[in-house]
Amino acid sequence: MTESKRCTRCGVEKPVSEFHQDRSISSGYKSHCKSCAREYVPIPHPERQKFPQLHDEAWLRQKYSVEVLTPKEIAESLGCAPSSVSAALAQYKIQSLPTAFRAVFRERRERGEA
Repeated sequence: MTESKRCTRCGVEKPVSEFHQDRSISSGYKSHCKSCAREYVPIPHPERQKFPQLHDEAWLRQKYSVEVLTPKEIAESLGCAPSSVSAALAQYKIQSLPTAFRAVFRERRERGEA
């Protein structure tokens, strides 16, 4: 009989082989599955207090997807590290634009076409 466990993030019951081991927990496995652990990228706690814009998904999506700013440009405007912006983008699952598309969108925006 195969042991199974329910993931606390996605709620799906999966075999224990889909969970990372953790000897500090009575069951011996983490509470969330490996795929959920890969998707979850927390924003470092000090960054939350200093830069509340990183928790505003609409603001972040506007800057990144509509205004086509890079994480580095967003970070410079806030005064934080680009890695903090990248972590926030990953947390909200905001899809990145390929570099070629980003260049075309920026050029159009600068010319006033978009």
